[in-house]
Amino acid sequence: MLSVTFEIQFTNKAQTHYNSLDANMTRRINRAINQLAQNPFFGPNIAKLKGSNTRRYRYRVGSYRIIYEVDTQHQKCFVISISTRGRSYHP
Repeated sequence: MLSVTFEIQFTNKAQTHYNSLDANMTRRINRAINQLAQNPFFGPNIAKLKGSNTRRYRYRVGSYRIIYEVDTQHQKCFVISISTRGRSYHP
């Protein structure tokens, strides 16, 4: 069986958040991003977000949330935001 890997792309906002993380959280986020590349739809810390955009998900990493969209046609994951829970769900 062939394994499909999703390409991960960060928005400018997500890249800024990522760059501001401490070393320990960066390692944890990197592990989560690697898991997203393998399967962005399933996992104990992954949930589909409710609302009009049905391609948007969140991945919980401790007190942080990775908000991302999945483009299955092009096999891409767009990381929109990496921030604490309280800040994750607000633009």
